[in-house]
Amino acid sequence: MGGVQVFYIAPEIFHDGLGPASDQYSLGVMVYQLLTGSSSQDLTQLMQARFNGQTPDLSDAEKLAAPLRQMVHYDPGRRFANLGLAWQALRQAGN
Repeated sequence: MGGVQVFYIAPEIFHDGLGPASDQYSLGVMVYQLLTGSSSQDLTQLMQARFNGQTPDLSDAEKLAAPLRQMVHYDPGRRFANLGLAWQALRQAGN
């Protein structure tokens, strides 16, 4: 995994491997980081929630908090069915 930041790695990756749900998690973390201006070191809330099997609050991402929360949900089954639906939800929330 080379230089991949631990924050971007979906919790299930070590037992289920890479897949669309883990890609969605990683994208959700990156979008959250861009929107909030967080650096990797500032993502302690997200990382702590991940290791505790929880989904972070993300309320500081304002209108996009709900779709982002679903994208980075600890349980891959609770994320969007695919990345297209996640993108659509982000766009709708942003309008």
